[in-house]
Amino acid sequence: MARPGFRPTSQLRKMVEAMSGFGMTEEPIAALIRPGGIDPKTLRKYFRKELTRGQAQAMAKLMQTAYQLAVHEKNVTMIIFLLKTRCGFRETGPVNNGGPHEQLPELTNAEIDRLLRDQFDRIAVTGGTSAVSEPVDPGTKTDASLQVEELERPPGTATAA
Repeated sequence: MARPGFRPTSQLRKMVEAMSGFGMTEEPIAALIRPGGIDPKTLRKYFRKELTRGQAQAMAKLMQTAYQLAVHEKNVTMIIFLLKTRCGFRETGPVNNGGPHEQLPELTNAEIDRLLRDQFDRIAVTGGTSAVSEPVDPGTKTDASLQVEELERPPGTATAA
């Protein structure tokens, strides 16, 4: 005996479109169409537009929500995600923000030490940052300045007490 013919209804079309939009694959959708299910080929034959439209509508809604999170709610994670996935941004090595022909400055160890020492001194003079719990007297040697002095001392020399 031949299998009964299949006739799609408007209710089935709405159901297929919704399930497709929820991300269901063709096999489970085909199994839910009628009690015995239908073959996925039959599903594609009769519901091609609904399968495509459901996925497209879901994608549009997701992108709209992502855009609203990034732009209106200033969600940093979503901003980064959209920049990477939609705008081609990526995280690779050092970034040169000065233009295509400007070279990043190369610092010697002495210059780096000086910059670090200046930064430590600024922190000590201004009373610290959120990492420092109380103001520091500028004349007092801080842990940071002691560490810098230790780095400057040649190996094997004794620490001044």
